[in-house]
Amino acid sequence: MNLFKTTPLLSPRPDQRLSISFDMHQSLHVLQLPLYELAEWVTKEIENNPLLEFTNEKDPSYSRFALENSPITSCSLFEHLMSQAYQTFDSKEEIDLAEQIIGNLDERGFLSLPLNEEAIYNQSLYSSTLTAIQSFDPIGIAAYNLQHSFLLQLKYQNKENSLSYLIIKEYYDDLLHNRLLFLSQKLGCALKEIKKIIQEEIKSLNIHPGYSFRNEITPYVYPDIIITREEELYPIEVNESLIPSFRIKSNENQENLCLQPYLHHANRLVYILNKRKKTLQAVGDYLFKRQKPFFLENNPHLNPMTLKEVAESIGLHESTISRAIADKYLSCSQGIFSLRKLFSTVTKNDSGEEVSAQMVKQQLSQLINNENKKFPYSDEALAKQLKQLGQSCSRRTIAKYRHLLNIPHSSLRRKW
Repeated sequence: MNLFKTTPLLSPRPDQRLSISFDMHQSLHVLQLPLYELAEWVTKEIENNPLLEFTNEKDPSYSRFALENSPITSCSLFEHLMSQAYQTFDSKEEIDLAEQIIGNLDERGFLSLPLNEEAIYNQSLYSSTLTAIQSFDPIGIAAYNLQHSFLLQLKYQNKENSLSYLIIKEYYDDLLHNRLLFLSQKLGCALKEIKKIIQEEIKSLNIHPGYSFRNEITPYVYPDIIITREEELYPIEVNESLIPSFRIKSNENQENLCLQPYLHHANRLVYILNKRKKTLQAVGDYLFKRQKPFFLENNPHLNPMTLKEVAESIGLHESTISRAIADKYLSCSQGIFSLRKLFSTVTKNDSGEEVSAQMVKQQLSQLINNENKKFPYSDEALAKQLKQLGQSCSRRTIAKYRHLLNIPHSSLRRKW
């Protein structure tokens, strides 16, 4: 009896249609899972199915995966501040108010949410409690915004009478917009002195005091597709190292009607995993074929490639390709890359030719990195520079790509 062989369904009953719909939904769900999540899901499926058994229950690769991804407990910002509150305040009223204030801090450590009216019935007590919390470690905590946090930090450094304090307090907007000449004239200081204050005193301030207490777990990135080099060959492999190996038990009791649903689930698990592997293999093969200059010649410029193009080439729906590359990575000699990063949006230049948007962004970023920061390129100048490189883009397109690359306007890039 071949357990993996499926029988064609000619006239499915309503319950069979429901089963088919569920199978398709689960297949798409599994396709979207990254490797480490897939390993967890498969393990649970095996443990919950009496007809499935691990071929090696103490799989070393999976044990290593579980160990490396185990959460690490650390002190939270709330706990760190409350420990200081217990040492600072004596009355229960102060402790309760401090707990409300600290509980309303966002992850940056700023008091962005107002307290309810009941919490501030005693304005004097609220003010004194908040002032005390603002002296807690890390300095700059419980501020209303970044400007306020900077002022608290400078105050702690006994710089309330300094130019840096005055700039933050009175000319914060001018500082944000890089109006250094205006500051120099307004404060009666040489431009060189203003630049020195910004570099040595203001840039050293903590932008997000609370971030050092973020308890974020960054799991190790396990590549789903691996491209290795073996002499002149480049085998493309779907990584299954974390998936526990299993088998369907050879048991005469499988004929028992009570076990038939478990047998169906076992066969479905084998089918879904094989289908996922086949899909990722096809995607990996096409990626290598389409982006050979990147893989073989270390060419950073990707060829234009869309989800629709890949879907049509390997005979799958575009949404299936989108699920196949979601949260997945590829490992090659150049490093580990997100699969989605290897796709490049196709755009048209002014001549109507299709070019890679990723390539345009890379060239734009390189131009800005190499520009004279005392005279940074305007968007119009960048458009002219790109045209000389064979990429004709409008000024509006340049501004759009700058925004996507988190590159500020030329006025904010200027260094005096």
